[in-house]
Amino acid sequence: MELPAREILSLFLPGEMSPGIEPLGNGHINDTFLVRLSDDCKYVLQRLNQKVFKDTNAVMHNYKLLENNFLNNVDVSLPGVYRSVNNNLLEFDKHGNPWRLIEFVEYAYSLDHIVKKEQAYQAGFGYGAFLKGCAKCPVGEFQEVIPEFHNLKWRMQQLDLAAEQDTAKRLSAVTDLVSFYRNQYARLNGLIAVLNSREIPVRIVHNDTKINNLMYRGEQVRAVVDLDTVGPGSVIFDFGDAIRTIANSSDEDEQELGNVAFNMYFFKAFAQGYLSQTKDMLTDTEKFHLWQAPLYMTLIMGVRFLTDYLNGDIYYKTEYEGHNLVRTRVQSKLIASMETNYHPIKTIIEQMLTDNQ
Repeated sequence: MELPAREILSLFLPGEMSPGIEPLGNGHINDTFLVRLSDDCKYVLQRLNQKVFKDTNAVMHNYKLLENNFLNNVDVSLPGVYRSVNNNLLEFDKHGNPWRLIEFVEYAYSLDHIVKKEQAYQAGFGYGAFLKGCAKCPVGEFQEVIPEFHNLKWRMQQLDLAAEQDTAKRLSAVTDLVSFYRNQYARLNGLIAVLNSREIPVRIVHNDTKINNLMYRGEQVRAVVDLDTVGPGSVIFDFGDAIRTIANSSDEDEQELGNVAFNMYFFKAFAQGYLSQTKDMLTDTEKFHLWQAPLYMTLIMGVRFLTDYLNGDIYYKTEYEGHNLVRTRVQSKLIASMETNYHPIKTIIEQMLTDNQ
């Protein structure tokens, strides 16, 4: 990987003879590298995964739209993207792979796990500030880079198809999970109908609000990164997916399911931070359904991991046999833990939304 990375880098940073290049992060999709010219001069080089992002020009179209319209009076920033010597945002290697160079967020760090409530509050504050920053973005000009990305009905259809075809001959080991997800899906019919009817407004949202897509400086979130999925979507997606990772007491691929639980303290802290930034801009319908967002997004991810497992692990990067099975079982256990907390989750959000009104 280093040779094409160096060849591409010469188109973005001509004249730099031997920059340091090392892997960066642990994302499931793109290949990401830290480019180090000196301790005070760093960049991020990425190879986009064309199996996931089939229209990479649409990805960069959205990136520039966001960069040009994001409000500068909010408390988070976005990393900029650089043009090559050919004035391109993307350059392609000899194998046809697209690469880009992105600003490195200096003196900052990301988290893979929340360990204290203030970090969870700051995560909510950061993603809430991001939503505020997108308030003036022209929704109609953004493109949907991954069609049906958070469409739960479509994801369930994909699972049903994978189960029917059983390409990798794995269905017999996961019939319990297929049934579990089908039952959970039925519980969300009301929210699905509201999303499909557009009673919940379409906004420009991040669409991939994992905890490690936030950059902390000191104790505060200062930047939001990994912007490839930014585009039309719902508050339900961002709020729910963030809580899915932030309020999970374990890793996404924890093999000991007894360690997986929904952390109410981190959930409450995140919700406080998020609503401190967004409460005044949310519609009544968004507020009414917000408590269901964590279940909706956790179900989507569980279904996606299980579908990929049944299809033979063709979408997500895996490190060992059964990796996607481990991932989907973690999501199912997290849903089960959420179930025991539905009433307090709903009550906490309702209380936060009515405070100081």
